Amino acid sequence: MTCRSCHRPLSDSRTPCSACGASPLDRFLLRCIPEWPAYRAGTDPLVRCLLKLAALPAKDAPPPPEVHILLVLDVSGSMNAPDRYPLVLQATRELVDRLPATARLTTVLFSDRVDVPVRCLPVMEVGGEQAARAVNASPAKFGGATLLAAGFREALAEAERFRKRCPGAIQRLYVMTDGHVHDPEQCREVGRDGAALEVEVRAFGFGEDFDFHALSDLTRGRKGGTIRRIATGDALQRELVHIGETADRIVASEARLTLTLAAGVIPGELLRYRPGRERYADAFKSGRAATLEVGAVEADRFYQYMIEFRLPRGPAGAFSWATARLDYVEAGKACTAEVRLLVERSGDATLVVSADPEVAEVAQILEPLRNLAATASAAALIARATRQARAGVDSSTQQSLLRALDGVASGRGLAELSDADRAALETETCSEVLDLRQARLGRLRVALRILALRTDAPALVEAVQRALDASEAGDLELAHVPEAVRATVDAVLRELGLE
Repeated sequence: MTCRSCHRPLSDSRTPCSACGASPLDRFLLRCIPEWPAYRAGTDPLVRCLLKLAALPAKDAPPPPEVHILLVLDVSGSMNAPDRYPLVLQATRELVDRLPATARLTTVLFSDRVDVPVRCLPVMEVGGEQAARAVNASPAKFGGATLLAAGFREALAEAERFRKRCPGAIQRLYVMTDGHVHDPEQCREVGRDGAALEVEVRAFGFGEDFDFHALSDLTRGRKGGTIRRIATGDALQRELVHIGETADRIVASEARLTLTLAAGVIPGELLRYRPGRERYADAFKSGRAATLEVGAVEADRFYQYMIEFRLPRGPAGAFSWATARLDYVEAGKACTAEVRLLVERSGDATLVVSADPEVAEVAQILEPLRNLAATASAAALIARATRQARAGVDSSTQQSLLRALDGVASGRGLAELSDADRAALETETCSEVLDLRQARLGRLRVALRILALRTDAPALVEAVQRALDASEAGDLELAHVPEAVRATVDAVLRELGLE
């Protein structure tokens, strides 16, 4: 038997791979990455682990479950612009054409009224062109108000009707708005309604002025529960098209990951990192087990969680700190798989180890969920800005992160940030891939902001500023910058994890 992640030998089907930490869960892998590779034996250390759940590719995979996509789209007067409504219409057309042929589609439009031009129709019957024509002919188009709650409530009612007809189907509701709503109190009321929690809800805030608080009221506590800020029409188009592509990658539904701690292990914080950051308050209040609602599982995606716990004192060797059980539905059949999760104890009194950089970075990003101190916010901002600059994505959110770092460096904190910047810091980002020049400038700008928080780095600030000035002038290779400056900048980027 070999590990399906790194292909090295496994001792048995319930023990994690000693090489990569992956644990087989039937068609899934669960990687447990401790912050430290080993903990000193005979002590009771605080342990932090990053858990990564992913579906494995399978040649004999059963047919995907039935999917119902509900689009709840703002078509109020503010959407009547060349870089908004036409792009949404085109994206709707492309989204529908990318949905699986077996999927169903509902479109709910809202402005000063609510209209449902497509109501739970099979995609093979409606098609992208017909769906776009139905949206374009709607009497709700460009109305004088934004009644978000009314549109959302109508979509939930349609989802509930479909659930009664097809209880095993996956239902995903996507809501998009670009401005302030006219029914905020109704949004809070709908948000408190837990009747349709089986529907996965994801929200898109378009532009600079979307109502983050209203979207938070609608998504909080629901499956999915994410909000993405989207700055441009092109980015919105990409995100809507992506909905169609992900619907075709669903391999299981109703997934739940249950962690049962071993005797003597004391539970601490449990947080979700992807998709969407969330703190599970009192996750273990009912005992030694905590259940995480994963929902529908897509191929080629990681579902990531961070857990903290304290180990009991014990001897050197591998220690099974918990059992992970994954319950899910595949092809209408309920399935269950279990694995043990391990950490290593070392009896070496002179042990010197390094923390896993990914675990440390994710921990910093999640810290503000449980710690409102300014130092935690600064560390989280640095970690997020570094991660985004390294990946070279999403220039609009990066600009918000830089303005937040400027506020921290000046001592003003986040008090002077605009609502749009605050929303950007609290939402997920869209995956706008930058070109080489934008990515290079982004890394240098983030490095400059981080160095500005240090009192011992004036020479480094000067070197990075020279490199930034040269890059902005078109000299990306720094050919006209002294070699000593180039060497200093390269060392700074390496130190800050921005290579």
